[in-house]
Amino acid sequence: MKYSYQEEPIPQDKRKSLNEKVLYLIDNDSSDSCSISPADIYNAYTGDGGLHGLERDDYENYHAYSEAKKEIENGQFFTPPRICNFVTACLKLSEYDLVADLTCGMGSFFNFIPAETNIYGCDLDVRAVKVAKFLYPAATIECRDIRTCQPDTRFDYVIGNPPFHLKWWTQNGRELSSQMYYCLKAAEVLKPLGILALIVPKSYLSDTFTDSGQIREMEKHYSFLGQVLLPEDAFSYLGVSRFPTKLQFWQKKTAANGWKSHPYRTEAEHTLARDFNVQEESQYIHKKIVAFAKSALENNQSKILLELAKSSSTSGDFKYQTQKLLYHIKVHPVTRPSYARCCEYLHRFYTQRMPEGMRYEL
Repeated sequence: MKYSYQEEPIPQDKRKSLNEKVLYLIDNDSSDSCSISPADIYNAYTGDGGLHGLERDDYENYHAYSEAKKEIENGQFFTPPRICNFVTACLKLSEYDLVADLTCGMGSFFNFIPAETNIYGCDLDVRAVKVAKFLYPAATIECRDIRTCQPDTRFDYVIGNPPFHLKWWTQNGRELSSQMYYCLKAAEVLKPLGILALIVPKSYLSDTFTDSGQIREMEKHYSFLGQVLLPEDAFSYLGVSRFPTKLQFWQKKTAANGWKSHPYRTEAEHTLARDFNVQEESQYIHKKIVAFAKSALENNQSKILLELAKSSSTSGDFKYQTQKLLYHIKVHPVTRPSYARCCEYLHRFYTQRMPEGMRYEL
């Protein structure tokens, strides 16, 4: 954990002014001169969620009111630090893991990721991205819509709390919920056997009949690991007193022989109490849901590179030399932090393709 977090929520009527002060300090590079630490900024900025300023009585019906809120907030509700701590603790991330959040906001999850240099995040809110870059300068963070982001890295883990119940259109004219879009985008950027951990509404994929099409879509790309019900007041610090949510874990499919995919189940493996203990509960969830999948991912890293090498035109000596170099990079304390990136560069080398329209001739 980079910054300690406070459990006491900021009063709702103070949030907007604190957000504005944080952005002023960052814009004017004056946090140090005002004796405001990055940890203070981490705990003070809460984003736009719940600050729409709209009144239900001003709209003909609740649907119109809800749609107006979505347009202003764009589904932005930052994940509480305690929940972020729990999610990352369930995964037991290492300094070698490459991790992405494709709707990262201010980078709420990044505070609990071991290696800042191995983080990728994007978000379309320029203010939230500004805060994220200030808090995590070594991470790769872009001000970009998830629908247009194309990271050139493939990740071990994708984590996130995507916007809820927004309607997004794909390039082929297909309409998807924002949650489903996030999952499909994650499948594009995850390595084989990579793990997706995301927070979604409790109603997401809750009915095997009405949600059967979406469930089949998910099972095309993933093996289901399990899900956990979160406390209903998890987002109360943003003015949302009761909104049922859950944490889902999925593993991207692989074509490797002997690997078995598991179908989706609507039942939750566990329910978190309001005052849950992060360490105890995350240890339980890791053992029950994540551990076996994580082991498969870690044991598969070298196999993926070797399989890619076999399908390329590289020589046997090249394959031997690269594996040797990777070993030395990993064991040396100075170069160890760069090991994950080096593996990814080699992965990209094996899988690179000539750009469309490009010719070999000069």
